[in-house]
Amino acid sequence: MTHSPDTHPQRIDLADDDQSPSAETAQEAKETARELRTDAKQKSRRARDKTLERGQQFAEERKTMIAKEVGVFGSAVRSASESLEADGEESVAQYAEMCAEELEQASDYLGQRSVQDLYHDANRFARKHPQVFLGGMFIAGIVAARFLKASEPEPETRDPMPPPSSGGPQNLS
Repeated sequence: MTHSPDTHPQRIDLADDDQSPSAETAQEAKETARELRTDAKQKSRRARDKTLERGQQFAEERKTMIAKEVGVFGSAVRSASESLEADGEESVAQYAEMCAEELEQASDYLGQRSVQDLYHDANRFARKHPQVFLGGMFIAGIVAARFLKASEPEPETRDPMPPPSSGGPQNLS
């Protein structure tokens, strides 16, 4: 029995350059992967930095707005104090004046400090006085919840049964 050359399985020579990756190709692949990883890290850092910058800018804008609002509220309390004093309510006016001074000092403090400074100050205060800090946060949460609840629009309610059009009782059966 003779076999034709077409029926014999062909051997694949693994040492052939066309069939196996060379050490040089493997090194190039490693280098490309390293470059891609470095590029991805750099892009990730830039995105993180940009997000942090935007967050800080937003926080600074809000802090400035809150400082102004506290100052306006302090001025309003001061005006109320002056009005109370003019009406002969000196004891109440004294308390209102003290509140106005504290609000104006808080406004100045918020306006002059950075968000990072405020964060560090709050952190330091919370470590020194945890009970006061937690109590204050609890009260602030209640005030915020009540404010948000009060600012929600009332849902529209419809009376399921319109009032009768005639003046007398109606027979429903």
